[in-house]
Amino acid sequence: MLSPDDPALATSLNNLGTVYRAMGKYSEADPLFERALAIYEKSRGNQNEDVANVLDNWAYLYQLEGRYSKAEPYFVQSLEIRVNALGPEHPAVASSLNRLAFFYELTGRYSKAEQLSRQALTILQKSIGEQHAAAVEALNNLGILHKKQRKHPEAEQMLLQALEISEKLSGSNHPNTARVLLNLGRLYAEEGKSAEAQAVLERSLASLQSSLGPNHTDVAEAYSTLGAIYVSQAQYDQAESSCQHALDILENTPSPDYPALIGALRVYADLLVKTNQKPRAELFETKAMTYTAMFHELNNSR
Repeated sequence: MLSPDDPALATSLNNLGTVYRAMGKYSEADPLFERALAIYEKSRGNQNEDVANVLDNWAYLYQLEGRYSKAEPYFVQSLEIRVNALGPEHPAVASSLNRLAFFYELTGRYSKAEQLSRQALTILQKSIGEQHAAAVEALNNLGILHKKQRKHPEAEQMLLQALEISEKLSGSNHPNTARVLLNLGRLYAEEGKSAEAQAVLERSLASLQSSLGPNHTDVAEAYSTLGAIYVSQAQYDQAESSCQHALDILENTPSPDYPALIGALRVYADLLVKTNQKPRAELFETKAMTYTAMFHELNNSR
């Protein structure tokens, strides 16, 4: 039987926390990460890889919940531990930089995010080369950042490079490959390249369903983005089917992904306007506004 301070218990708690987080059981995951961190710090000190791993997992949980003020210091602390323990040029440091860069991108701090993503990519190029999952993550992050700053040629270059590496490393049905495809499809949609966007997004959807299952929120986001493409092409039956699939997933997750849900509702509202169903469109737009208010209130309360 394990003692209350046994590091093996901390490992089990950390692993169980990641399982609950993946299931959307965020309130159950939170105390598990807290206990795991306390055990590791008591038994091994606060400057080791085990502590950094728990901090990453806990920070990602807070990121998913929209508790950004709690997530950031844990991401930063995890990075600092790895720099001190492993040196600034270690691949694990690049992975930490990627996670913090994505967080900064998510919270609108694009210049910081780009700086960290480029730093991560430079470390990887020097240490192990670009044929690594962390390089895919860095290139994908840079592609998203360039897209958000309307630098479309640079975004496409980064995403295509990420896609090529990911397909070589993991194959076409891996979640990493599917997520790069999803971002590439969004880029083409933003550029008005509907045919290219549709082809890429359909590949992404099939890959996400195969690798993550039919009810994952990433699958819902692929459906929602495809729905918007179908609306733009006046393929209204396909659009409605995609929008309904997206909402069925997003409205039945244990912990709502509010930004994705709001986006899916607005795509459906646009479809209903285009098909002369304005009273129904107003209902979906009202739901989107309600969820937007709930999301802002949730963030402010935290």
